[in-house]
Amino acid sequence: MNMELAWIALNLAHKVDRVALHALLDRQTEMTETFGDPPSFSKLVENDGRSPAQLLEAAAFEIEKASVRGISIVTLASPQYPTELRDIYDPPLALYCKGTLPPVGGIAIVGSRSASHYGIGVARSIARDIAQCGIPVISGFARGIDTSAHLGALEAGGVTIAVLGSGFLFPYPRENQVLIPKVAEKGCVLTEFPMDTKPFPMNFPIRNRIISGLGTRGTLVVEAAERSGALITARLASDQGRDVFAIPGNVTSPLSAGTNHLIQDGAKLVRCAADILEEIPGITLPSKAATVEAIDSEEAGVLEKLTADVPVHVDALSSELGILPSRLLVVLLALELKHHVRQLPGKLFLKRL
Repeated sequence: MNMELAWIALNLAHKVDRVALHALLDRQTEMTETFGDPPSFSKLVENDGRSPAQLLEAAAFEIEKASVRGISIVTLASPQYPTELRDIYDPPLALYCKGTLPPVGGIAIVGSRSASHYGIGVARSIARDIAQCGIPVISGFARGIDTSAHLGALEAGGVTIAVLGSGFLFPYPRENQVLIPKVAEKGCVLTEFPMDTKPFPMNFPIRNRIISGLGTRGTLVVEAAERSGALITARLASDQGRDVFAIPGNVTSPLSAGTNHLIQDGAKLVRCAADILEEIPGITLPSKAATVEAIDSEEAGVLEKLTADVPVHVDALSSELGILPSRLLVVLLALELKHHVRQLPGKLFLKRL
């Protein structure tokens, strides 16, 4: 029996006893023994409703569906399977990959979908600095913190890995589809879910073990409520023996309740990327002076009135500074091009971290 095909078939099968499967593998000296014995394979898939032959046929069709879209399927039998995932609890049986998995471990960055401007700015800034040091940034492709982490890594020209909670035919959220080729160009978009799997809510906690598993250098939680998927990822990271980092937040903000609690429980408090990078031997954060253009006195005066967490409308800023809106927009554009300012819809501006 073809091992690759058998693993993909198992990944497609419903109601596979995963505990029995991994116990069986643990007892084998070679994984080939499991699939070299047709009765063993038949026993594993007996509750699916399809015969072993039908499942193997479906697996062959799955490979074809993936291949025409430039997606490879890496199974536990593949030498390309990430070593950092082999030892986690219940490793994925198969990974659908668009792009190339990096050979070195990364930092996972996760947080709320309903992130604040502050959280989005922090996630993007830290991801940018981490990626600039050659460390892959791993996240879950969701709205909010996840998307900001991917964007920060891409801005630095670095590598990022996006772990989907659905199959490739139904990427979620839809507005992030444009990011898939950008992420895949230097990094990887991956999922354990078959091609036509929709983004069911139960999928996202399941995929979190992959995010934390790939984040061998630690998991950073930027913003999280008391009950959130990001905290599940942090718990999984701790269970997997990975470091857990957290961004502190306002004690009255529900979005900071989870991160502040993590810090209380021993997660390392993070103020900037350097607080994470100092835990990684041989990594040095490049000087900001080398990556951010200098500003003149007029630009400095405008920047002084902006914060990283509360957007300011151009009219309010114009009134406070006594500068005509037309002139102020020119200065703000210059600051934006120099990566000091971020513009939001509606002519709102934030200081960029």
